[in-house]
Amino acid sequence: MRFATVLALSLALVFSSHRTLAANLILETGSNPATLSTSELLASPARQEIAIGNDVAYQRDMRFHAIPMKSLLSGVDQSRFDRLQAVALDGFVAQLPLSLLLDDRPDAPQAWLAIEPVDSPWPALPGKTVSAGPFYVVWMPADGVGGELWPYQVAELKAVASPTKRWPQLSPDPSLPADSPAWHGAEVFTTQCIACHKLNGGGGSDIGPDLNQPHNPYEYLQPDALRRLIRDSAALRHWPEQRMPAFPESSLSDGDLDALLAYLEQMLAQRKAEAAK
Repeated sequence: MRFATVLALSLALVFSSHRTLAANLILETGSNPATLSTSELLASPARQEIAIGNDVAYQRDMRFHAIPMKSLLSGVDQSRFDRLQAVALDGFVAQLPLSLLLDDRPDAPQAWLAIEPVDSPWPALPGKTVSAGPFYVVWMPADGVGGELWPYQVAELKAVASPTKRWPQLSPDPSLPADSPAWHGAEVFTTQCIACHKLNGGGGSDIGPDLNQPHNPYEYLQPDALRRLIRDSAALRHWPEQRMPAFPESSLSDGDLDALLAYLEQMLAQRKAEAAK
């Protein structure tokens, strides 16, 4: 079957006993959205059975029926878009770099859309009562691809411009030198953190608090405590609806963490300077 250019994506779901009976995925990369059902996706000649070692969501080896994301993204206009926005049923909003999704280098990780079969539903996720279906973005090989780029229970996919173009309030002070770590920190934020957090009201998810309004974490946490919170929030505090995952060095390097902290500190100073005008 042919897959039209991708995106705006809307997902219609019917549940019975907490299991998916049917799902439709509407994809658009610029115009002419295409609606693809679970059965159509599974019938695609691009479908393969793949094995993921130590799957990020399931925390164990898994096998999936999946199609390459490249087969869905052919024709996307990269002069207009540089991210694929994936919105999950729980409000998680991942920003997947198109440059990574479309990377053709032989050693580059490859993204796949895993499809949950109606007659063979996936198991429940660890600690949850629902599976990762009906659609789940997975990577092969898994090493080096952070957990924020593995959205599951996908409800929407949309080709979009970069977060800083859509929400200019996410950008650091333009007068900062080009080698300021805050610039790299902004990239880390818009890849790793914006899936759950807004900043200055910019972003598409409300799972976590805004990280600069009304207060920046630097206003109530010491730098060492903030670093520990990001690395493993459960190691510092617990609450019933705790959802913030751990960010070990394998998914967030020390250099990226340093840049993220520099960005948050700079955005605090920038906000206070603007408020004082």
